[in-house]
Amino acid sequence: PCARIGYAAFMLAVRELVPQLVAMGEAKCATLSQQTVPMIELALSRTDHELEEDRAVVDSVRKTFEHALGSNGILLTPTTTRAAALQGGIIDPDVAGFTALASAAGLPALSLPCGRDAQGMPLGLQLIGPAGSEALLIAQGRMLQDRLRGYFPPAGFELYN
Repeated sequence: PCARIGYAAFMLAVRELVPQLVAMGEAKCATLSQQTVPMIELALSRTDHELEEDRAVVDSVRKTFEHALGSNGILLTPTTTRAAALQGGIIDPDVAGFTALASAAGLPALSLPCGRDAQGMPLGLQLIGPAGSEALLIAQGRMLQDRLRGYFPPAGFELYN
């Protein structure tokens, strides 16, 4: 499940972050947010066995994507599992499940607007490509954006040139 993949990737990323936090020193670490500290503590509490399971999950995702995409394939997914929540609304914890796939696999991804839902909330598409395919993703993203014309600025929003 995407949630398991995202969790595994997050735990491993936080574990890799810890040495940099230590190098920053205690005074700097004391400024971390109240939400960040419990996540770091959770990652540090993972057993060696749990970390090995996390590595196996991430490795499996990477291999699956490498096989499926080859050297020039692109996977098109929704950016999120549902439309954005209204400001102040409840955010689904699994909303970023699809973006976690590309992150866990260590692959480039690009998100672009593709319209709005019935309540007017924005929707997005995500393109995931093989390692080193950033230029391909940008070119394909531009092509899709030209055809979809999915960006609609909020009421009262002005673009300045």
